[in-house]
Amino acid sequence: MTDVGRATVIDDPIRGYRHLDPLPSDAELDEFYQSAYLDMIRSGQRFPESRRLLSVGDEADSERAWLRATLHADVLDALARHAPDGYRSIVDVGAGIGEFVASAAEAGWAAVGLEPSREAVDIAEAKGRAVVCATLEQYLGSDRHNVRPGAAVTTNVLEHVLDPAALLRAIHGMLAPDGLVVVRVPNDFNPLQAMAQAALGHDSWWIAAPDHVNYFDHASLRRVVEAAGFETVDQWGDFPMELFLLMGDDYIADRGLGAACHARRQRLELRLDPDARRAFARSLVPLGWGRNSIIVARARPPA
Repeated sequence: MTDVGRATVIDDPIRGYRHLDPLPSDAELDEFYQSAYLDMIRSGQRFPESRRLLSVGDEADSERAWLRATLHADVLDALARHAPDGYRSIVDVGAGIGEFVASAAEAGWAAVGLEPSREAVDIAEAKGRAVVCATLEQYLGSDRHNVRPGAAVTTNVLEHVLDPAALLRAIHGMLAPDGLVVVRVPNDFNPLQAMAQAALGHDSWWIAAPDHVNYFDHASLRRVVEAAGFETVDQWGDFPMELFLLMGDDYIADRGLGAACHARRQRLELRLDPDARRAFARSLVPLGWGRNSIIVARARPPA
């Protein structure tokens, strides 16, 4: 059990991952997202990728180019390698402003995004991206859901929902036979965080209540995905940002260092050969390292 302020995180042996205790209610989460979440993104307190993409000018352009050349390219590469022949349709669950939808469409996928935030959907639509204002449940109950997609992506969503297993089961039921799911979540309570915490004496800065309800690492993400009816075919970690902390760039104490560290990461990843960068990312999983964990899994037939 970990306490930070009034937030308590427990390791739940039944669910197989860590989560807040007590869990917030649906009403508490709805109120938070309606009243505070977007302002916290814009101020840099949550999901810095989104804050940079919501800005204008060079910062947004640089972030978009980096994401497309790294995360998006890596996900699309994994899908191309593992998807059955002819599977070229994809649903992005929690699509935000549709950045991945745009990358997938440019790569030849029939891509649609689902996003419950009306504000985010308005931005996506203004950019010509196929993003629907709906939750997965609403989408599955609508006439828009008339083809079973070959793949689904959900990026930084499972940590926010009260029942990740239920969401994964719904995705499993939506997919075409042998379809693929790609899941990305923060890799929290990882060994590098523990080393940095011991060296610098900070509280557990990665705990973000009440919106980060669940806390996964590489192993627990794999467990929950496979328990929902999938078979893992690939997994990797992205760049372990905690290395900067251990090298003396304390972006926890000095938030101004965060942008400089992020820029150094971008330069490194854009200069690396993509195959070498992907091999490095996969090598992080046995170590437990990586700021995020990304898994690719194939839907098994129902028992």
